[in-house]
Amino acid sequence: MLALSCWFVVFWCFLILFLHSVSKQNKRIFYTILELSPLLDSSNMTPEDWAKIHYEKYDGFVILHGTDTMAYTASALSFMCENLGKTVVLTGSQVPIYELQNDGRANLLGALLFAGQFVIPEVCLYFYNKLYRGNRVTKVDAGSFNAFSSPNLPPLANAEVDITINWETVWRANTKKKFRVHTNMNRNVGLLRIFPGITAAAVKAFLQPPIEGIVLETYGSGNAPNNREDLLEELKKAAERKVVILNCTQCLRGSVKTVYATGQTLADVGVIPGGDMTPEAALTKLSYTLSKSKLSWEEKRQVNISVEADIKCLILFVSQELEAVRDALIPPLACAAAKLGDIDALRAIAEMGGNLSCGDYDGRTPLHIAASEGHLPLVEYLLTSGATVYARDRYGSTPLTDAIKFSAFLSVLPDDCFFNFSLPPTHNYMGWLHGSACLWISSSCCSGCQQFLNGSFGRAIYWSFPCCIVLRNGHSTEYKSYQLSKFNFKTLSLYSLGDS
Repeated sequence: MLALSCWFVVFWCFLILFLHSVSKQNKRIFYTILELSPLLDSSNMTPEDWAKIHYEKYDGFVILHGTDTMAYTASALSFMCENLGKTVVLTGSQVPIYELQNDGRANLLGALLFAGQFVIPEVCLYFYNKLYRGNRVTKVDAGSFNAFSSPNLPPLANAEVDITINWETVWRANTKKKFRVHTNMNRNVGLLRIFPGITAAAVKAFLQPPIEGIVLETYGSGNAPNNREDLLEELKKAAERKVVILNCTQCLRGSVKTVYATGQTLADVGVIPGGDMTPEAALTKLSYTLSKSKLSWEEKRQVNISVEADIKCLILFVSQELEAVRDALIPPLACAAAKLGDIDALRAIAEMGGNLSCGDYDGRTPLHIAASEGHLPLVEYLLTSGATVYARDRYGSTPLTDAIKFSAFLSVLPDDCFFNFSLPPTHNYMGWLHGSACLWISSSCCSGCQQFLNGSFGRAIYWSFPCCIVLRNGHSTEYKSYQLSKFNFKTLSLYSLGDS
């Protein structure tokens, strides 16, 4: 018992040192631990539990989860987290962390490392030294530390002696829309596995209302008996009732293709080929798609579009030597192009497979540079090309804070965002005349706006631009709200709202 306690002490001391140390990227990450209440076994997880995420407060997330249903949660979150711009990593362990021999410590530290040090704006799953795309994994082993596999997509990253990230495979958001969690998942979905001798009565019972969609797990490349008219008739009737039937293979690796007559027969009765999606991804995507009330029936049938088509993932196969040269040259070239406002040059870099979120020696990305220089068309191009607004340079600045600092522009925020400004309660106001301005954030519309200014309630934010401040009786009261998209900081004039 004493030896086990010593192991606990050593581990937690190491964890504390890890959480407060400076990484190779010269970053110190601050971690907050939040506990789900009540605690749940992963077998008891439901769609309602998938939606509990505190997105606005943090730059990255690690979710500790039981392994039994982790692939379902990772797949579901990948669809529910719309317009995701931050790193979300799920991890767990095959053996409890309090056991002397366990995989929990390594998995936890690896997940903390990826979530804190790298901007990989996806829902990921980290296990046994590998970082996977969340909607590509499935649990393949109940008795091994190497419990998960991504059969149809290579890992996003490998954490061995060196950390290798396959940036060409990492998804990048191509939208400026605000992050939101879609919580209204459709639960009238299910998995139906074809097996030799399955009865038409069993299929008919499974397809009865209120079922709205099923994942049909078939043989090989999507095959089922084509001499069973009773089965085909039940599937056809369900499809005519607008039940979405998605065909996925029972095999661990491979894709559904209508190569054989037994596969084409299913397509003829209205079954939709599911490509190479895992059953977990197919089920959760079906639940997500069917819950979209604004989509038409034909649009919902497009659920068979592959995960890669959804995220427009580009995979380039080049030699290690060319990758090394490219990775070394692209950061300074991309930042130089951003400095000049040269969109064509950045397009050429992107076409070569370059990462437009790469940082230079100071960690400054092309979006940092473009925001600082006020190149609005270039900023819009970078945002729609997947550049992240959450990357921090060595000084802790993001592209958003640089836009403020260098008096550039603020139109990258949604139109409905605003801040309430006031002058600090105690200050030598006359010292501000015809010089730098200092405004006090008294309130804002959302926590995202607070993070935009890299501040919080009660913190003064400075800009260097001409400012005229009219005082009345030596003091000032709170100012009205401003729509940021219409707010010109370069010609800002503030007037006291004191007694007239």
